[in-house]
Amino acid sequence: MTMPTPRRRSSILGLMLAVALVAWCLALVVHLRNWEARRVEMYRQRDESLLLLEAARGDLAAAAHPAADFVVRDAGTGRTADWRLEVVGREDRDGRRPAAHRAILSGSNGRLASALAPIRVETFGSPSDVPWLDRLLRAYRERGWRYEVVRLPGAGRLPQTP
Repeated sequence: MTMPTPRRRSSILGLMLAVALVAWCLALVVHLRNWEARRVEMYRQRDESLLLLEAARGDLAAAAHPAADFVVRDAGTGRTADWRLEVVGREDRDGRRPAAHRAILSGSNGRLASALAPIRVETFGSPSDVPWLDRLLRAYRERGWRYEVVRLPGAGRLPQTP
């Protein structure tokens, strides 16, 4: 004669583990939805920064710099968590002189962050940065976007860019 198998009883520990697993899954879903919403906002920041930099060509032309030499490159890494724009301008079209103005704009949506990182604007302190940088930062303030401006050393020692 075989003994009947005992019925399984639910224990408080098992119930707590089940609740914890469900809570973790729900928290993950909420985090992913929030991350996606931040990613959309991050790409909006990149797109509007591109538009603002294109509009800044007029500011550079007014400052007696040829607008055709003002180039904005999307140096994106191909990832969905960050963006990067490089701004390069030359004094002359043949590129013999070093860059007159140069900047790097970047934004990030951290994997575990609860908010977008501030837009980082790195400049080399060129006098021609003032018009376009003012336009850019004013637009960021109007939209309520956080930003930080970093002045990198060595404005006169910039390498030639292709």
